[in-house]
Amino acid sequence: MYAYWIQTVAPSIYNVKVRKGASNFTLECEWEGMGTVAFQIKTPEKTYLEDELEVSEKTIVSMDAVPRYRCVKRASLKMKPLPREEGWTVQLNLFQVSRYRLTIEVS
Repeated sequence: MYAYWIQTVAPSIYNVKVRKGASNFTLECEWEGMGTVAFQIKTPEKTYLEDELEVSEKTIVSMDAVPRYRCVKRASLKMKPLPREEGWTVQLNLFQVSRYRLTIEVS
């Protein structure tokens, strides 16, 4: 009997209304384990990948009987104030992450 570990990237897509006058769009994703998450933001004018966003990451390790890893990744996009409300799409590319919490802040 053979067992294969298949590593897949599963996208999760969210549609977001971004209000008129917004000048900052921030994503924060939190999950447990050692998987990874990649962000992508699609606006009517452009698609932003992580290399165009201000990104920070941290891993918190809890040392109990079994170490637990909690990861937090944050990405921000600063822009000129929007002249009108727009519909944006946020895509998360998940690698070995099955449960997560996503927070979106528009200011």
